[in-house]
Amino acid sequence: MLLNLVLECQVKAPNSFDKFVDMKYNNSKEYEVLKTRYKATKSYTFYKKYLNKRMPKTIDDLMSIMKNSNQYDTFKREYNTIKEIKRSKWNNKFKRKAIKTYDDFRKKGIETSSHGVARIVQRIQDKKITLDEIIDTYNKPINYTECDKKNNTIKNIRYYNKFRVVTNEEDTEIISVVKNSKDISKDKERDGTWKKK
Repeated sequence: MLLNLVLECQVKAPNSFDKFVDMKYNNSKEYEVLKTRYKATKSYTFYKKYLNKRMPKTIDDLMSIMKNSNQYDTFKREYNTIKEIKRSKWNNKFKRKAIKTYDDFRKKGIETSSHGVARIVQRIQDKKITLDEIIDTYNKPINYTECDKKNNTIKNIRYYNKFRVVTNEEDTEIISVVKNSKDISKDKERDGTWKKK
């Protein structure tokens, strides 16, 4: 019944949902349930455009994710990464590799941004790094931070054996991977770019 009401609202008053519900229902509890369901339906449609098979099976499953802020934050990051990959100007072969690499990392409990996954794919293709190096370094403690003045954020750095994995400020996503030919940590500390953690 509730889903029918939501669909009825979308058809009869897609731009004036509040007015429609206020006219038809005065019970605020019922109104809140209907409004939540309506928002979830819109969100489901919105996210499905890029996530397709990655979507929760039902709107109720999505609503359950939306109620848990950590799960929902993870879900939104996944949406943004997949959307950025699919909308990028990369060729289709590279996009497929990027999504496969993203999925490989997710299976290991590691998230990557679209920029991070692009760097990973490029550097693995160029045989500059291996998947195991990235995972091993990621699993070590953060030992430096870097202030990104352009974006006014802090980047977390795991730098070991001339190899670094850079994550975002919240340490939720890999945003870059770099292998240096020599140890640059002392130079970065000296010039103030990196701070030891």
